[in-house]
Amino acid sequence: PECQEKLPGNDEFIRILYRLYFDREPGAEELSGWVQMLENGTSLEEIVNGFAESAEFKGIVNAMKE
Repeated sequence: PECQEKLPGNDEFIRILYRLYFDREPGAEELSGWVQMLENGTSLEEIVNGFAESAEFKGIVNAMKE
């Protein structure tokens, strides 16, 4: 129960991922799309993998290699 109280809500979880992976805030449509996926049963692991495998994140990683 104590851990559950410390977990962020879906909106904040997605915002955290955007900050971590893309160093930016999500747009309204981006946020609502990911939140809707969570609410429809997509697992947290699948969401995180979606960020890690995204073209945007791969572009950031490739730019860092240059």
